[in-house]
Amino acid sequence: MPGATFGDEPVRHVGKRRVRISGRFFPNGSSAIDNTLNQGKKGWTVARTAQGVYTLTLERRWMKLVPLGLGLQLNSAAARIAQWGAFTPTVDGTGWQCVIRVVDGSGAAQDVAADANNSIGFELEAVQDTVQG
Repeated sequence: MPGATFGDEPVRHVGKRRVRISGRFFPNGSSAIDNTLNQGKKGWTVARTAQGVYTLTLERRWMKLVPLGLGLQLNSAAARIAQWGAFTPTVDGTGWQCVIRVVDGSGAAQDVAADANNSIGFELEAVQDTVQG
């Protein structure tokens, strides 16, 4: 399948090609994320960039990204919400960086503890810059 190395799945419709990109990663408290534990197709990595803030880097540059879903799995009950932040091109222009925040009820960013049952799942729809024929 074309593009399979970028972790995408084609979405059938008339017009520009759209693909779904999805994955799951495991925050590690205030420590660096182990990207070898990521789940989903290849083509992305994630880094903890501040307390409760994670930067998802896509290796491919799409014309447009549409956020579809963001889920937070916690082993213990807590008032936490995962939110999308800014979507910006990478410095070298070959990919995208997407910010994910985890906040508490007051809106303050909070780290997610390291636990095998704590994870963040995401789903994006990417639009290619050529018309599908």
